[in-house]
Amino acid sequence: MDKQDSTIEDISMEPNDTPEGWQAECERAVLNISNLLYLAGRRQTGTAVLEMMRSAPRTPQEMERLTKDSLLYRCALEITGQCKDGDFQMVHSIISFFEYLLTMPPSRRSMLEASVAGVMLGWGMGW
Repeated sequence: MDKQDSTIEDISMEPNDTPEGWQAECERAVLNISNLLYLAGRRQTGTAVLEMMRSAPRTPQEMERLTKDSLLYRCALEITGQCKDGDFQMVHSIISFFEYLLTMPPSRRSMLEASVAGVMLGWGMGW
């Protein structure tokens, strides 16, 4: 399969600790969170991405106890029933990403949050 023929489903969610793999994992986090914010009609600011990343549930039990005032809950509610035909692949990718976050070991999740925060800080400073 050519690189151009790949789809979002073809992208592995398996950890890859090479520099390129880690960069792709950070990009995937920012992309999926930004897409969720976009579909919910919100601005995709670095602050919103970081808030969503840091406040996303870490376990299935936390997901079940997600409060109605959390940003993730509000965004998910806002996109429910509002998706256009072309948005379903994006929604599937977002759901897969958050499911992956739930299974991520705490140390890797902390490292991902720190990496995303560092990139967002650098981006905000004009890098």
